[in-house]
Amino acid sequence: MRKVRGFAKRVRGQGFPCHVYPALSQKERGNVGLEGRRLSAWLKQLPKPVAIMAARDGRALKVLDMCMDEGISVPHEIAVLGVGNDEILCQTTTPSLSSIELDGENTGFDCARLLDERMRDGAPSSRSCLLSLNHARVVTRRSTDTSCMSDPLMAKAMAFIRASLGTRLTVGRVAHHANISRRLLEMKARRILGRTVRDEIQRQRLNRARALLRNSKRTVGEIAAECGFCDPSHLGLWFRRIFGLTPTAFRASFRRELK
Repeated sequence: MRKVRGFAKRVRGQGFPCHVYPALSQKERGNVGLEGRRLSAWLKQLPKPVAIMAARDGRALKVLDMCMDEGISVPHEIAVLGVGNDEILCQTTTPSLSSIELDGENTGFDCARLLDERMRDGAPSSRSCLLSLNHARVVTRRSTDTSCMSDPLMAKAMAFIRASLGTRLTVGRVAHHANISRRLLEMKARRILGRTVRDEIQRQRLNRARALLRNSKRTVGEIAAECGFCDPSHLGLWFRRIFGLTPTAFRASFRRELK
């Protein structure tokens, strides 16, 4: 909690308000659904727009999943920043996750140097030792890049995709809803998102399915239907291709991590 208080003090010292998510109770630590409801309520009551910094990438992913579940737009309502820069995790979220990259090698070298200096002093020292993480850097991705939301037509298209994942969603329908030609929509998607509209639809469907596998008790078949896949095997095919696991294996591995 001392780190949290220090972070909040620094933010407030710059003239900004800081809202701290309360620590989890023992009961919430063992119950994903219970904690998820509290996180959902906390995210919805935050003043918007707002930026959230999570202590690690995995926790930031939980925030992104909950924002998707609640229809909160990232990044123009909530921008999300993680810590650790896990490349696989950060690149496969929707939107991709910005993260602070910690240079473990150089930081470890600095720690070893300080330890060596202390040992060479010969006598034990009670002096505190501060180590500055000079090698850390922010790797910016879509979760904090509000430029993609500055285009109102693209923002409208993305909101429609999020709201329509369980339907027969086509690029033509998205373009029609945004009142834009299909060709111009595709050009904007490639420029702003770096991928096609069809790829973006599939990314959002898969990440929505992943969130439901982690945070709900729905069957794989129910999740497949809710996310717009033809059937469970269609979901399984794409899930294995992108995440390297079947939906059932992913759900099982996540539950093992919670024990």
